[in-house]
Amino acid sequence: RKLYVFGKKQVWENKKGDRYLKQLEDPDVQAMVLEAHFGLIARMGFPWQDCDVGICTNVTLDHVGRLGIETLDEMATLKRSVPDRARHVVLNADDPR
Repeated sequence: RKLYVFGKKQVWENKKGDRYLKQLEDPDVQAMVLEAHFGLIARMGFPWQDCDVGICTNVTLDHVGRLGIETLDEMATLKRSVPDRARHVVLNADDPR
């Protein structure tokens, strides 16, 4: 995972999943592509209110049973919070949830 600001590679402040949060506050950063994985959302919520594009590619049992998510429907609800914050959405349409 890499972050470049004006073509210069940035060094992450820490090794946790929230390492990009400080970068969101940098006024020189105009765009970012971020993975808002289930663990980050479940532990911390969202570090942003909205985004231009939200993508949800899958809702699976992989992480059910962790961080308070006990069912596939609960996972779908949590993952839906990504496209709910987006102006444009890309979805994997194979799952009716």
